[in-house]
Amino acid sequence: MSDDPDFMCFNDLRYSGDGGLRAIAKVLQSGSPSKTFLALLAEHIDPNTQNSLTGVKLVIKRGKPNRPREKPNYELRNFVHRHCCIFDDNREAVLTVAQKKFGIGRTAFYEALRAVQSIEKHNPDLFATLKTAAYARRDANDPDFQPVR
Repeated sequence: MSDDPDFMCFNDLRYSGDGGLRAIAKVLQSGSPSKTFLALLAEHIDPNTQNSLTGVKLVIKRGKPNRPREKPNYELRNFVHRHCCIFDDNREAVLTVAQKKFGIGRTAFYEALRAVQSIEKHNPDLFATLKTAAYARRDANDPDFQPVR
């Protein structure tokens, strides 16, 4: 049994899972696996078998399901852009207000700031119009556009 070339691919499973799986796939694709090979393969994939003859059990692990990506907090980004980039308010004061208003930490604040600065860098014309509109709303005493304290 140990001289059977098909049997050798099961020994490969013990040392390198991918190499052993490739060897098993190659034998199956050849279309003429031996009876020993088929018996070992059945033993390896049968969930009721505790230990196989080779001492190796074929376990195919599934990857963790991908969590959906969190959507950016656009309200936070607008707040940070308005107070840090347009009005150039004190960042620590803006951070304190953002922590209270949005329930975020320092890292989330600076990630939002970096994201806004990156977008602003690539779209300067858009942000020039936003800046004009923001100053107009501050002059109109809009409470969201007043300096943070």
